[in-house]
Amino acid sequence: MLFRSPRFSQLIRAAAVSASSKSGDQSDALSLESPAKALQQAQDPTQAHDIIAQALLKKLCSLLMLSLEDVDVSKPISAFGLDSLVAIEVRHWISREFDAGLQLLEILASDSVSGLAGTIMHKSGALPEGLKSSGANGTS
Repeated sequence: MLFRSPRFSQLIRAAAVSASSKSGDQSDALSLESPAKALQQAQDPTQAHDIIAQALLKKLCSLLMLSLEDVDVSKPISAFGLDSLVAIEVRHWISREFDAGLQLLEILASDSVSGLAGTIMHKSGALPEGLKSSGANGTS
């Protein structure tokens, strides 16, 4: 009965992450531990974009206490109930993980998780050099 309560959702997810990392799923565990390390291993811009988008989605779900299944990635970020205080936390996380300086308005006004991931990818200092030239087209 306690497993159905939203108050315990973070503990259940933490237990699931711990179990998956112990079971040998190293790629998922790596992206959960440090998205920047997973980004360094990206082979092409599409893979780098997917790594950023998945890490961002997991972070948003963690901060907003939502399950991944409840999130429609095509909706604007503001539709998830993101306020300015949580946006500040997301901005610090983006800066720390991807070495990308974003403004709060860029986060709050993003059209989707994928769109925000593209913005992060364009501004990221953690993106490997080979992907920077073939990645974003250079427009702001």
